[in-house]
Amino acid sequence: MAGYVVKRLLQAVPVLLGVTLVTYLLIFAVPGDQARLALGIRSDVETVESFRQEWRLDDPWYVQYGRFLWRVSHGDLGRSMATNEKVLDSLLHRLPATAELGLAALLLAVLVGVPVGVISAVRPYSKLDDALMSLSLLGVSMPTFFLGILLAWTFGYILGWTPISGYQEGWSGVKYLILPAAALGTGPLAIIARLTRSSMLEVMGQDYLTTARAKGLLERTVILKHALKNAMIPVVTAIGGSMAALLSGTFFIEYIFGWPGVGLLAVDAITSYDLTVIQGTVMFAALVFVLVNIMVDIIYAFLDPRITY
Repeated sequence: MAGYVVKRLLQAVPVLLGVTLVTYLLIFAVPGDQARLALGIRSDVETVESFRQEWRLDDPWYVQYGRFLWRVSHGDLGRSMATNEKVLDSLLHRLPATAELGLAALLLAVLVGVPVGVISAVRPYSKLDDALMSLSLLGVSMPTFFLGILLAWTFGYILGWTPISGYQEGWSGVKYLILPAAALGTGPLAIIARLTRSSMLEVMGQDYLTTARAKGLLERTVILKHALKNAMIPVVTAIGGSMAALLSGTFFIEYIFGWPGVGLLAVDAITSYDLTVIQGTVMFAALVFVLVNIMVDIIYAFLDPRITY
């Protein structure tokens, strides 16, 4: 197991390099003067020239990319062009808010999505199954940003049940968490529910379940202990992908609800053309995806002993 994890971590290095390289190429493909884009069109020539020299933006893209890799190899993501703060410090400062929102949304998706999928699989093609799967299809199809705006308008503005935007630490801040977590968790919830149903239907007719019933086990035990465990591998994959996406920053939802996380930091960096922060947030997101995928692969072995590394 340890050798497998080390091997996967080493394989992640070229993945991270590829992600950062593509990001740099896309940034430099944007037409216009980088310094002028960062400072705005109203800046005078002297200020733009001074900014260009300070950040060495006249160097070719591969020279700038090489400097970035050198900094990263020493644990330094550089400084923000807009605030001059260390990018790593900004990410670590915003990470708790993003983690809180992402984990709340993921908890909602798992606690509701898995039972919904199991119920639909136990009573397939019934009216209840049709209703639950229709709702899940709506959840998959609806864009997250539209659902966020709809929830904010309905429950925040019209009904006034929850705050529309803001953030507060501790239990007193739960009221600010409800709407963004619901908006973020709906999509993963629907995907998990549909995957759980399809996986459960595949295993429901297996011989080992017939044997378990023949031994006199309760139907609830057969479903939850035997069928569900063997049906969870594709569901765990979906949960892992959702976790990575939620923990790496949820741009639109954090922007809509004013949530001070990594996603909002990335949006502010894009609007201000802050190259160092953009590259830092992309690197952070890629690293989260790699680590979560490794964690999901390890969980496979606990769900299915037949899987070896």
